[in-house]
Amino acid sequence: MEEQEDQQKEGQSRIGTLVQLIVLAWSLGVISMSYFGNTVKQIDTTFAAGLLSGVLSSFNITVKKPGNNKKTEKTDPITGKKVDPVTGKLKS
Repeated sequence: MEEQEDQQKEGQSRIGTLVQLIVLAWSLGVISMSYFGNTVKQIDTTFAAGLLSGVLSSFNITVKKPGNNKKTEKTDPITGKKVDPVTGKLKS
């Protein structure tokens, strides 16, 4: 009985992964067609981008913007003291 439940759960997992991969391929296709100018006016690329980010996050893939990843210490404009980034309190 447990084997049947395990097989059923595995089958559902495979179907879910297959659907995610289809949505991933579709959204990548829509965004690519939009980028190259071969787009149908009825498809909203922001919807496809939202689906893309949702599917990627379900696979634990994050996309970061390129840029400055340096952490800068903030200073309080009134006292001129540095602010702790974790607590938000002024450092002495």
